[in-house]
This record gives sequence, C-alpha cells and structure tokens, in this order.
Amino acid sequence: MRGYISNDGTSLVRFADPDDKRPIDDVRVFAEPDSDIARLCYKRLQRRRHVDTMAFPSFDSFLADQRMGKLQDRERNFFENVGLESTWLIELLPDQPFDLTRVSDVRVWFQYEALFDENLKRALEAKRYVGRRETAALPIAKLLRDKGETVDFSDTLALRTSRALFDAPAIDKTIVDAGLAIRLKDGQLFKGTAKLELTYEGAPKVNLTTSDAGIVATAPTTPPAPGSRPSPPGSRARAWTATGASS
Repeated sequence: MRGYISNDGTSLVRFADPDDKRPIDDVRVFAEPDSDIARLCYKRLQRRRHVDTMAFPSFDSFLADQRMGKLQDRERNFFENVGLESTWLIELLPDQPFDLTRVSDVRVWFQYEALFDENLKRALEAKRYVGRRETAALPIAKLLRDKGETVDFSDTLALRTSRALFDAPAIDKTIVDAGLAIRLKDGQLFKGTAKLELTYEGAPKVNLTTSDAGIVATAPTTPPAPGSRPSPPGSRARAWTATGASS
C-alpha cells in the first residue's frame, strides 16, 4: 500500500500544575475538561510545531534522504513531540494493487512515551473503558496454522479465543455479538448460502445458514440470515468477528 500520513502540527498534551505556574489562557493552556482529573491539578497544553508528512512505505531518493537526515538531527523520529490528541491526514495513492473500495478501515499504531502518575491512573482506569465496544476480526485458518494445526474446512475445526485478541486485555469484557464470514479461495465470489454447525464449550450444536454473501451475525447492523439463531463466539468458517463490551 502506498500513501502518506501527515500531522497538522497542533496537538494537546496533559500536564500537572499543582502550583498554578501556568495560568489558563485558552490560547496555549486550557482547562482539563474531566473534573476528576482537574482535581489532580492537571491542565492541557497546546503544542505547535511544523506540519510533517511521512510516506509509506519509505522510498529511496536524494531529497528523501536529505530530509530524513535533517529530521533526525532535530528529532528522534517522524512526529516526535506530537501529542496524541491531534489531527491526522491519511492519503492513499490511487494506483494501488487492490481496489480501494474494498478498504473498510485503517489501523494506525503509535509508539509514545506516557506520563505515569498513580493517582491519574486510578482516576482514569475507573472510567476509561466503561461502555466501550471493540471489535476483533479473527482469520480462523491463520490462527490455527500459527498453532501448528492442519486446516481442513471440510471437517470440524476448534478455535479458542482469549482476551488477548482484544485491546486492553487486562479489562474484563463480555461478548455481545458474534458473526461468521466465509471467504472463498482465489477471490471467487460467494454464490448461494452455506450451512454451518456451531457449538460453544460443549453446548448443543446450533444450525446456521449464511446470507448469499456468506455472512451470518447477531449484530443489529448485520441481521442474521434466514433460519439462523444468535451465535456464541466460535467458528467453523473462514473468519469470524466478535464485538465485546467492557464491564
């Protein structure tokens, strides 16, 4: 995939100011909107820096090498000292080796240095994941092959999930919706429906029938296929998605 990711140069970071040395001026220093965190004397500082753009993947050229050298002289990496609360622009070039209309989401990873404050941690952990919903899409064949197992979709397949498949695995989660999506080899179109048998931790088998697109799910936005029932997390199909809610 080829493209660019840019930062607009303006970001916000949280800082502690128990002695009120930096008064709130709503220009560079802003009040902390969370009342629990504000009691810990935290404020928000607006950082301003140059607009920066990174190409992905990186490309070889004299200009790119010169720019990178100057950047490394000044900073350790692209976007150094940018607060996570910022505006980012992702540009995908049109001449991709795949159809851009098939892209459903883009995930970006940030490596950052975080301020550790035990009091701040206690204030945030109690509320950070309350009511939060996450979705994990699991390629069954890959998960099984990574465990050294042989994958044969004509036979029964057993898959074990864990909290490590979701973000913030230390937080307890409950599966609220699950779905199965069958994908044929070599990009062939799925024609007609498929019948599946699904069981979860020794429970009686559930008979499922997918839609013409090879999908069966319990989420309200993806109605179950005719004749199907809500399905627990598990699978005999190529991939399944699970949506979890934090308690």
